[in-house]
Amino acid sequence: MPFSFRRGPFSLRARFFHQSSHLGDELLLGPNPPQRINLSFEAIDMLVAFEWKGWRP
Repeated sequence: MPFSFRRGPFSLRARFFHQSSHLGDELLLGPNPPQRINLSFEAIDMLVAFEWKGWRP
């Protein structure tokens, strides 16, 4: 889910990530299921930049 904004020489990009794995869920519904380990990852990424003479540090 990205969000971008630019005003004059300033620009900003922010992103939110969510990833989860549901591999093996069918196995958990069967007889003698193993203990479930919930694998998920969440992150927020933000980038701020200033453009100066064609360069954007």
